[in-house]
Amino acid sequence: MIIDIKYSLIFLLAMAFFFLPWYLLNIKNQLNPLPNLAFRELTFMQTLKQVYEKKSSDPFRIPMGFALGILILKLFTITNVYFINAIISLGVISWIIIAYTGIMVYIFKRIPVINSDIDFLKIGWTIVNKVQWIIIAIVIILTFAITFCIYKITYLLLALPLSIYANLIGILIILALGLFHVFSYGYDSLHFRTVFSPIIHLSRSIKFGQRFNFILEKDATFFNKKNIYKDLTFVNKPNIIVLCVESYGSIVFKEETIWNSLEHKWKKMEKDLINNGFSIASTLSTPPLFAGGSWLSYTSFLFGININDTYQYNLVFKNNPSFDHYQSFLQLLKHKGYLNFLLSPLGGGYGNLVDWITVKKNFAYDYCFDWDSMEYDGPIHKYLDLGKSPPDQFSINKADQLISKTIKNNPYSMFFITLNSHVPYSSPIKPENNWKKLNNKDFKYESTGNKKQNLVNKYIKAINYQLSTLTDFICKKSDDNTIYILFGDHQPPFITKDHHTFDTPIHIISKNKKFVNLFSNFDFSKKITPKHIATGTMNHEGFYSMFMINFNKIFGSNPDIKLPYLKDGIDWNDQK
Repeated sequence: MIIDIKYSLIFLLAMAFFFLPWYLLNIKNQLNPLPNLAFRELTFMQTLKQVYEKKSSDPFRIPMGFALGILILKLFTITNVYFINAIISLGVISWIIIAYTGIMVYIFKRIPVINSDIDFLKIGWTIVNKVQWIIIAIVIILTFAITFCIYKITYLLLALPLSIYANLIGILIILALGLFHVFSYGYDSLHFRTVFSPIIHLSRSIKFGQRFNFILEKDATFFNKKNIYKDLTFVNKPNIIVLCVESYGSIVFKEETIWNSLEHKWKKMEKDLINNGFSIASTLSTPPLFAGGSWLSYTSFLFGININDTYQYNLVFKNNPSFDHYQSFLQLLKHKGYLNFLLSPLGGGYGNLVDWITVKKNFAYDYCFDWDSMEYDGPIHKYLDLGKSPPDQFSINKADQLISKTIKNNPYSMFFITLNSHVPYSSPIKPENNWKKLNNKDFKYESTGNKKQNLVNKYIKAINYQLSTLTDFICKKSDDNTIYILFGDHQPPFITKDHHTFDTPIHIISKNKKFVNLFSNFDFSKKITPKHIATGTMNHEGFYSMFMINFNKIFGSNPDIKLPYLKDGIDWNDQK
């Protein structure tokens, strides 16, 4: 038996084409494409495991179905064009599944779940509605290009003069490595196998996505029992403003370049707040996602439930009407006499594309300040370079003005998901002294709009603007009766590396020092920078219970009542 090394290398390089997206997507974390294997003092089985389950993004892998198809065609000298085209089609499908897996794992830092990701894609498709035809054209061109490449690869491999013995050995090795314990492994352990089966992977993904179907069995009784704060009464009801700061991740503390650029910002922010009579509590919290799907993050935060999957999100909000019996943080406030406001100033024709029924359930608002409510005639800020909105400084101050005209003696809450620090970090550079100046079409402001600018530098300027704007708003409002909650939804995508983890900052800001100081019981610092930078001290889904424990101690009519801290949110499996 003779196996020509040259032909074997050609075969391996052809296989690597399928996994090239993995390497390119993860190149910032793993520049060296060679796998880091350690064979020292390992048994044969341990060595084999190292080979077929590499914890790397190297492209030196084999797409099982396509490779087997090629080897079978060679083994039986099949030249029928229909069989060959079937293998080419399988190759194209394999490339798409592998690229999709890479996008989920290396950009969004989560395993692909087809049920959830289809819903995720639908939402993304809504966002890019104005350029959908451009995207369709790009997808068609890319598909033709990939098909052409795989067509060439197929005929190249079929032309290799491999012996019948080499074919048999190749088939046996691929079967052994590809199927070895494949069905005994958890779905989340399949993604780094040297022999990757897109078909098996896709079928396991569909099955894995059904793991939340048990939620449909939860009835009104179950959700009513989870409303542990419904009977609380409050002597005082401070206003509550919740600000979800887009892409505000712990990278601002953990990445030296960003920290050095923003260190002065933390000092000034802290000094300005303290000088205006505010107390501060800060920590890092772990959201349910790394990037993308912000709604999962703020939903987990507001509902006290770990919702880390779009399919799971749809099950609770769209498919199980019993979930309406559960009170989120904002629904509880509404139940206690608060007027709830949602600030959602995104314009550009998106209003008709938004699922407002689900939005209403999520934010329990009485009034929504949308694009039309802003009455904005100034320079447009481009959201995702697709939609339009006012700069965040204008939006939040305009909303505050509208709220003051609406409320009478009611306490109120407002929720705002900021826009200016959203990828691609297109943002004004600094807030204006007078926010009303922005409402002039001839007004000019400096922005990060230069697309050629380094993405990290754009992010630094965008998050600096975001924090400057919010601090300016809080200090100028200088309200003795308002609690401000600032939290990040996820890490900034495309610039955050694996070692930065998922964590995002949370800040509690208020002039009620006793209330703010209570958060030190949960390991919050008493300043803008968190006490612990290495990792989060809480989860987003734990915020609801934590906040209510402290809120009741200061503002409740029965402050000594014992309330549980649910760090991991409500327990779906709890039968109590």
